[in-house]
Amino acid sequence: MHNFLLFSKKALDIEAKIGHGHTPMTDGRKKALPPNWKAKGRIMFVDNDGSTIELEDDFQEGVGTEAGSIEVSGVEQSLPLSRKVCQRDKPRTQAPFGLLKPLPIPERPGESLSMDFMDTLVTNKSGMRYIYVIVDRFSKYATLVAMPATARTEYVIKLFKGNWVRDFGLPKSIVCDRDVRFTSDLWKAAAVEQGAQLQLTSGNHPEANGQAEQLNRAVQHLLWHHIKPNQVDWDEKLALIASLYNNAVHSSTGVSSNSLLLTFKPRLSLDFLLPDNQPTAKPGTLEFAYRYEQLMQQAVEQMHKAQAAMIESENKHRRPSTFQVGDRVWVNSSELGQEHGISRKIMPQYFGPWEVLDVVGEDPDGPSYVIRIPGHLRTYPVFHASKLAPSEETDQFPTRHSMLPPTMDGEVDIDHREMPVPRPTGRSSETEAAVPSSVQTSY
Repeated sequence: MHNFLLFSKKALDIEAKIGHGHTPMTDGRKKALPPNWKAKGRIMFVDNDGSTIELEDDFQEGVGTEAGSIEVSGVEQSLPLSRKVCQRDKPRTQAPFGLLKPLPIPERPGESLSMDFMDTLVTNKSGMRYIYVIVDRFSKYATLVAMPATARTEYVIKLFKGNWVRDFGLPKSIVCDRDVRFTSDLWKAAAVEQGAQLQLTSGNHPEANGQAEQLNRAVQHLLWHHIKPNQVDWDEKLALIASLYNNAVHSSTGVSSNSLLLTFKPRLSLDFLLPDNQPTAKPGTLEFAYRYEQLMQQAVEQMHKAQAAMIESENKHRRPSTFQVGDRVWVNSSELGQEHGISRKIMPQYFGPWEVLDVVGEDPDGPSYVIRIPGHLRTYPVFHASKLAPSEETDQFPTRHSMLPPTMDGEVDIDHREMPVPRPTGRSSETEAAVPSSVQTSY
């Protein structure tokens, strides 16, 4: 049986010869098929009277790819994503590319920090809207600072120095997303002045800054329990929330954040109900140093176990990246800025295909890549492997016209206007992925 979704002229001629050139002859019994109908690689049409017509070899190749569905040797062959319009518009249901590769564990508390801005979506009576989140990647100690939505880079630097540097000193590295305040020249100059290395991640790839993202979720849950229904006092509860978080035993370290960073657990108002029977060592003694060293080793071992379990769990739903320099890939449209008045729901799934220029990171398989995106997009050209899809080139139908829609009058076709882009400066500015914060595009 045959079922053409798209008839070519030759297929129509054969259809006329089979279906209309003969008078149907059948006695109501099941038709007998020829003995060689299962011959491998042959396409054969059987009429009602038992007559057969077999296609030539050169025609079988064209029909097998141009037809939407056809039975070959008893197995239904489906059309792969070989056309550009299919590759661009059809969503992928396979597991995303890029295995999880967490950041290395810092050597001691206060050495590496993660930062983020959490938007509460409500401005309180003091004019505050955002929460400036600072978390130590070793001890998981968190500092929460309220700030207005209009805060500029100078104000953020002042908050950082007054709420962290004053008490815990300067870090060696800072992990943050590509917020305009973190990518500004003033913030970069301040980091160089303090001897801190910036490791910029991506707002569209939150896994790279998972420590700050997990803290954001915990802060949000605690705010639900303590703020008033009118939500005007959330900034007054930040000190309480930070205290509750830092005194709780963290699942990654097995101890509280205060015990690792402050070397002791601060006394709380209800501690008299559960007296501590374990004797405490005095600071400055060998016993105190020995106990703290044991606590540090216990935390490091626990973090390694938690990291291994996370990698095993996450990589069950991911695939190793197979992209190489010189390959052409499609970039997920969600990585590009949304144009005003254009619905993202009915936009194409991908744009491109564009060339892979370089691999970012120490591992040869990514998981981030420098893509030769059109220069007029003014976006950072590094994308995580999970945001990319391979481009499958085909020359089966060289005379077929492109099915991609034409460009809009006065707009730019981002799929085909390719311009060279500068390459990133190296590993120091990237962690796992980086993409733009805001871009205006059209298609």
